[in-house]
Amino acid sequence: MKINHNIPAIIANSNLKNAENRVSTSVERLSSGLRINRAGDDPAGMAISQKMRSQIRGLSRASDNSADGVSVIETAEGALTEVHSILNRMRELAVQSANDTHAPEDREAIQAEIDSLTAEVDRIAKDTQFNGVYLLDGSLDYRGYTDTKGVDVITFSEEVPEQKYQIRIASTGVAERAETVQGDIGAINGAAEGTLIINGDAIEFKAGDTAQDALEKVRTLANRVGVSVYSENGSMRYVSDEYGSKAKIEFKCENPNLAAALGITPGATYGQDTTVYLDNFNGTASYRSDGKRVTITDRSGFEIELEVDPNVDTSEPVEIDIMHIGAMTLQIGANENETMCLKVPPTTAHALDIEDMNYLCQEGSSRAISTLDNAVAKISSVRASLGAYQNRLEHTISNLDISEENMTSAMSRIEDVDMAEEMSEYTASNVIQQAGISVLSQANDVPQMVLQLLN
Repeated sequence: MKINHNIPAIIANSNLKNAENRVSTSVERLSSGLRINRAGDDPAGMAISQKMRSQIRGLSRASDNSADGVSVIETAEGALTEVHSILNRMRELAVQSANDTHAPEDREAIQAEIDSLTAEVDRIAKDTQFNGVYLLDGSLDYRGYTDTKGVDVITFSEEVPEQKYQIRIASTGVAERAETVQGDIGAINGAAEGTLIINGDAIEFKAGDTAQDALEKVRTLANRVGVSVYSENGSMRYVSDEYGSKAKIEFKCENPNLAAALGITPGATYGQDTTVYLDNFNGTASYRSDGKRVTITDRSGFEIELEVDPNVDTSEPVEIDIMHIGAMTLQIGANENETMCLKVPPTTAHALDIEDMNYLCQEGSSRAISTLDNAVAKISSVRASLGAYQNRLEHTISNLDISEENMTSAMSRIEDVDMAEEMSEYTASNVIQQAGISVLSQANDVPQMVLQLLN
């Protein structure tokens, strides 16, 4: 027997410490619900679970980002719903004004409403925003620039590749001009009274009209049909407010004496559309021109819309630089470059080409119908595009939520403790701990037996 070292007690104490550690670990796992509370519990499992945790939080945030994107689209689409309603009302007014049962003052009232509705379309496009980001004024559209002042990119489709293009302007849009001698409008008498028709609209001249009366009547009529009148150097100059082949100045007067007094020659003349050459486009590309606007198209939805100022320098080629920047980027995934671009073209009155429509005459009202049809088609196209974005985002949200659920389940299998199994382990460790305490107590009694030998 030995008294310097109590080997049985040391052995019992060592096993007791191990039992206490196991009990402590079980208590920690049972109280936290986690199998891994520190790296030492499972180094590999801890590394994998933390990577999964980052992905799960990223997926959750990406799902919220996508939901925010849906809110942006709903805001823009809601505004465009109102624009659609306004355009339909404007078209209804155009059909109404195109009917010649209306007096000039009736058409003036219609024009006043049209001007107000046009201003509202512009206001909606320029003021609609989400969290300070403007949605419909072109801020979320891809950027297109030219190197020539007076040639502007209005919009282009997503199918246009990001590169540089070149056109040459052969001729610019022309506003029709007609020049007449002033005549002797003070000489309107019984033989010279009658009806003057400009662009399909008429006004009556009477024998008692003064020169000032006659001049005012000419200006009033010209204004109704979209023609500006200038009196200078003994002649009258008429300039159409529109540009292109639809711009015309047509005089009709059945009384030759009245025509002579007014200094006009009956007949019709027309303006000219912009003409361009497509230098480095595909051989299948083509263009259509409407006054100052040029639309370049190709297969697969390729379309670039330009506006060419009539005073632009046509001596040098025009370079068009198309860049896919400016659209709203949505982070719809948990990792780098998992994004979606939300592109919304401008829907201003200028972009829709509904500025300065003339409802004061039958012909202008009739032309406005097709102009508004094109505007409605553009808004429909934008809304259809927004609807496609929204459907995609809703599917994205569903996919992200499912991925988050499955990854959370996988991480749970690594991190979470099996409570039943751990409770069994705790019970066993607790029994072993109690047994160790009892054995240690008995081992500490062994040296006491030496005293009996010494006695």
